[in-house]
Amino acid sequence: MKIRSGGNDYEGLSYVSMVPYIVVDMFDFRLVDVNIEEETTWVGAGATLGKVYYAIANKSGIHAYPAGVCPTVGAGGYITGGGYGNLIRKYGLTMDNLVDATIVDVNGMVPDRATMGEELFWALRGGGEEGLYKMMVEFQTPQLTFDPYGGLMDKINSNGTPIPNREGNLFKLQYVTNWDESENQRSKYYIDLTRKLHAYMTPFVSNNPREAFLNYRDID
Repeated sequence: MKIRSGGNDYEGLSYVSMVPYIVVDMFDFRLVDVNIEEETTWVGAGATLGKVYYAIANKSGIHAYPAGVCPTVGAGGYITGGGYGNLIRKYGLTMDNLVDATIVDVNGMVPDRATMGEELFWALRGGGEEGLYKMMVEFQTPQLTFDPYGGLMDKINSNGTPIPNREGNLFKLQYVTNWDESENQRSKYYIDLTRKLHAYMTPFVSNNPREAFLNYRDID
């Protein structure tokens, strides 16, 4: 089963599979309810980012939504992937601004954040394996983003362009840490956290796709 919100995806995962599949299209879930007083917005999984921006702009000339520049991206897939955009230096990723969610689980129940538990809420913001999850909860501040490679990236000779890291690489990893303390009083602390996260991930990173997959699978 493939779930599609906007249909925009680097790897087209809503459209391809090695086995027969069905698509659950979230297109009609397009509600965007803006509450300027509370500075919150409920966004349906099928609403595009352009629709979100338009709804906010109709309510306020000074509020913004920290998301991407492509207006046709569906909010459901975008938010659950983390949400990378041009405002991350000031406001963080989209998932950093996610305060609540309502889903339908496999039992047909409709839990919100209060009843779904923090682990599921973590997963909704792009989370995965337990060991990394525990570390991210402990560290709190550092962020880890996976940008998928593959496809045409694998087919272009690594010596043919100025970007050599191509064939066999599954992801580009981005380590991001932001802090607000005045005069960077705790800069060493946050930099050390980022280095610890990088060191933790290092054994699971490889130029061999099969080896990388096996390492990923065996994470505690």
